[in-house]
Amino acid sequence: MNDKKGQGEAEKTGPACVVRVIDNTKVAINRGARNGIVEGMRFVVYRLSGEEIKDPFTKESLGPLAIVKGTGKVINVQETMSVLESDQKERTERTTAQQTPGGTILSIYPFMREVEVAFERKPFDNPGVGDLIKRV
Repeated sequence: MNDKKGQGEAEKTGPACVVRVIDNTKVAINRGARNGIVEGMRFVVYRLSGEEIKDPFTKESLGPLAIVKGTGKVINVQETMSVLESDQKERTERTTAQQTPGGTILSIYPFMREVEVAFERKPFDNPGVGDLIKRV
């Protein structure tokens, strides 16, 4: 792609960003089929810190720090926008005690417990309108 063409398009459409928070695991972004977005693409959602970071030795500006809010996968594509769903998972455990035929709970024996392990969708970390996105 020609750099000038890419710059003109970015200026016209603005930065790729979150335009609506649907819930804590889904956000709408301002890029869609018109921008080459297809289902399954992955993006990182982030915001830039408000302060400029400087190298303590060279005093060179390193720019703002990107604060990552999570990653997501495109699950719905429209012409001018798409929906990202968090693709991070977190492990959850639920412990249940075994019961004997007589109905007594053997909770005093830890080795007699059952542990159910599940992987649930991890929400984005406080997503907001205007958060930036970048393809992973």
